[in-house]
Amino acid sequence: MVALRGNLVEWVDPFLVRRETGAERPAGMDFGFGARSLREAHLLQYQRHLADAMNANNDQAFLATSYLDALPPVGQLPSAALDADRLTQRFFPPAIDVELSFIPEDELTAVIEESLLVPPIDLTAGLDQLSGTGVVVLIPMTRSEFAANRAVLPNWDAESPRLRPVFTEIKARATPRDLLLSRLFSPVAAPVPPAEEEPWRQLLRNALGRRLLWYVRRRHLPIPTNVAGAPVNADSVTISNPRGLIELMGTDVSLAERIGRLRAIDAPELNGLTRRLTERRFVDNPALLRSIVARAAGGEGPAPTAAAAVSALAPTTDPALGKGLALLAKQSGVLARTLNSDRLVESGALPDVDRLARDVPAGRLRELATALRTAVKAGENIQDNLVELRRKFVRP
Repeated sequence: MVALRGNLVEWVDPFLVRRETGAERPAGMDFGFGARSLREAHLLQYQRHLADAMNANNDQAFLATSYLDALPPVGQLPSAALDADRLTQRFFPPAIDVELSFIPEDELTAVIEESLLVPPIDLTAGLDQLSGTGVVVLIPMTRSEFAANRAVLPNWDAESPRLRPVFTEIKARATPRDLLLSRLFSPVAAPVPPAEEEPWRQLLRNALGRRLLWYVRRRHLPIPTNVAGAPVNADSVTISNPRGLIELMGTDVSLAERIGRLRAIDAPELNGLTRRLTERRFVDNPALLRSIVARAAGGEGPAPTAAAAVSALAPTTDPALGKGLALLAKQSGVLARTLNSDRLVESGALPDVDRLARDVPAGRLRELATALRTAVKAGENIQDNLVELRRKFVRP
């Protein structure tokens, strides 16, 4: 088959294409992108032309627009087109946003299958028309390598690093004023690459030993997939009692200040945990509520870190929290009054006491209640004593 491209006449190798059938192409299922057989044929034809272009360039970097008029939504590209030191690429037009991502090898097949549904990329379109088009360069790794390197990459769930094009086509887009200024002034020195990109560059260096890498066209979604969803409180009114918490805060200035201190920390996880304090099991047990908040908010001085506050409020996610204190109250009323004292509440130890009472075998609960009277008396190091009691009653 002969094709006309520019002023050149090219001989295009013929391809055998599977004929469409009604069963393969149900009405309304392809959204105008062509049947699957045509998309597969386009990919196979691209792979053939890519091999010819790489042979003609001795596997060196080249521009896709020099040999192709369109790119399939998924395909391979020469690894030589990527520069790991500068995180740049020399294959896609500069208007296309190119991102970098690592993927386990066992997931690559599924990603390729899904990407076949995306429309191809028209390389004959102008830079303005290609603006907003994005592709993701995938670097396959074994599952063990993927798990080992996951912690190395900073901001794994944030936006992936983007590969910058090494060409800008200044003469094609610049105004006469820009061209004059470029002759009068020396170019600005390239900024130093951010330090957080170094782990990405190192992993890319290790991956460039492959001759070919895969790319997929990025879908356009209304929001990025790495944006965390806003938590929604689905508690029933029989479980949650926000009015009761407000009343407690109105009668306890210290409690109100500490909860306000926690809410001032900008952390989505912390906002969800502080909302749990409105549950009836905490509102109906003010001593436990105050003890949890006292530990999370900390003493006077700098505000606690988000990680420390989240760790202190983590016991609120335990649906059994509070049942241990109820068991101890049945064993000894004197012990219950001691545990509800301001000294014990301010120590922040009540969640630990509650967990200890729930972990102790039922047959030894009375013995634990007796030992707790001594362990929590004035002047004692309560936290160290609780560790000893756990070692004695829980661990063999």
